[in-house]
Amino acid sequence: MDPSVIKNAISINDHHLSFEESDSLSVDSITSDQSHQELEEMINLFNQNIHSSKLDSHSSHLVECFNEALLENSKITMLPNYNIQPTGDEQGDYLVIDVGGSTLRIAVISIDPPPKNESCDRSNRIHCIIEKKWEIDDSFKMIDSNFFKWIGSKIEEILNNQKVISLNSVINTGITWSFPLTTTAHNNGRINFVAKGYTISPEIHNHDLKEILESCMNLNFNIQIDIKVIVNDSLAVYAAGTFIDKYTKLAMVLGTGFNMCCSLPTNKMHLSKRIDDEKAVLLNTELSLFGSSLLDDISNKYDEIIDSRFKYNLSNLHFKPHMTVDPVLNTLFQPLELMTSGRYLPELTRLMLSELIELKKIFKNQSDFNLLSKEYIGFTGELMCYISETNDFDLIKLKLESTYNWSNISNDDIIQLKKLIDCVIKRAAFIVAASIIAFIKLFSHHQEISNDENSKLIKIGYVGSVLLYFHSYRNLILEFVNENEAVKNLNIKIDFKWVENSSIVGAAIGAAYYNK
Repeated sequence: MDPSVIKNAISINDHHLSFEESDSLSVDSITSDQSHQELEEMINLFNQNIHSSKLDSHSSHLVECFNEALLENSKITMLPNYNIQPTGDEQGDYLVIDVGGSTLRIAVISIDPPPKNESCDRSNRIHCIIEKKWEIDDSFKMIDSNFFKWIGSKIEEILNNQKVISLNSVINTGITWSFPLTTTAHNNGRINFVAKGYTISPEIHNHDLKEILESCMNLNFNIQIDIKVIVNDSLAVYAAGTFIDKYTKLAMVLGTGFNMCCSLPTNKMHLSKRIDDEKAVLLNTELSLFGSSLLDDISNKYDEIIDSRFKYNLSNLHFKPHMTVDPVLNTLFQPLELMTSGRYLPELTRLMLSELIELKKIFKNQSDFNLLSKEYIGFTGELMCYISETNDFDLIKLKLESTYNWSNISNDDIIQLKKLIDCVIKRAAFIVAASIIAFIKLFSHHQEISNDENSKLIKIGYVGSVLLYFHSYRNLILEFVNENEAVKNLNIKIDFKWVENSSIVGAAIGAAYYNK
């Protein structure tokens, strides 16, 4: 392949290209072919208002919404939970149960005592003795006594295949529970709501998860467990991340969804956001529901196809998504998630790609678009990431040929497709960066960050395949944030920290924290 072709295809997925440089890119720098007017218009729809200078205003608007949810008692965002602030002294052996939407995972985790001279990273103290997972079939999504008996049988199976925890002892246990609970303590919560295709039987509804599972294990298996903590996925990331690295102040989930978790003092919150006498709480922010303030500047006609509520601007949207469910449709509106997460970025790309194909501006040599026409599966996140992260056109062609049964793909097809992906990723990175900057400002407002002369590092513990594999996405977020004047004025630098197996490790750390 002519090296000049690859050179001309350089885009924001080149890790040496800064976002300031990418602001000046135009279609003319990629190809002189004037037939690409439609492509240029699409790119402009996504990137026309994506400038580093706008990060300050957008992040400030997000902070206003954060504080509104905290001060006016939003029941769907900024949800308070008992605080978990690992000190590094956490240790012991723990049974961990992770009940997800489609999977049950059970593990035994051992946490070594701290050595005398411990470095920042404590991950080498965490050992997974045994772990196994089971698919939860759609036909088995009734949460009743039989559901918990099934979980109990898998717990017994795990415990019988390890020697760290004695079955004759009271077993310290942590749970990651993927559904909302009416929390009454750090290890108690009533089961009132489910989603993801589940239903609750009357015998379980409004009953305490701790009591249900402990009783089930004792009566049916003669095993005594003591549930020390119950967390959700974002809290688990926070617990694991703050234990592993003392610089962690934020936890982020960015995969099929988008959420963050942080700890804040309660003195500037609505009374309903405070828990007992706790001076600080862990906030499950439900970040996906914020972002209505971005609609005027950033959303476009492709977002409207994803969700028709994007057609409104901030002034005429009939409700505040971060404060209430849509009273007309009786559903949640998740602006930030719809513009940043791994479920929707490939779909936005597919919509633009399909339009160019219909106009016969791209992949003109192909005839079979049956797969590509399918919503949400026609263009996958895995394919999007591969194309973005790969600069070898021959490899990209092979990938597309095997995926869609195409042939004779041109270099120009690849160049255009890469540009579509780049503009979607650039906007998403800008929005995630604005969210992170908003949290930094929120910390400063709550005096969680002191404005001294020493540079401070803040780590964001994260999970989700999107950021793990999409290097260009991750690097562009960091560049947007770390070059922001508000962040630099606070002498702060942001970095990401991958938190492996967080739903298991985080529940173990939480259990160890409360076991002290």
